[in-house]
Amino acid sequence: MTLREILEGGIIKPVKPLTPKQAEKRADRRQQVQQRIADERTRSAAKIRDLKTEMP
Repeated sequence: MTLREILEGGIIKPVKPLTPKQAEKRADRRQQVQQRIADERTRSAAKIRDLKTEMP
């Protein structure tokens, strides 16, 4: 089955573009997730440093 057949058969429907409000909401959500990931990496790195200093 070719891509053209899939698209013409309606198996894959094109995604509608986001409204500005939806795009802003998605960007905000993505930014919050990225911040949580960065915070968790910082916490993990600090914990590893602390554990390494405790090792004999």
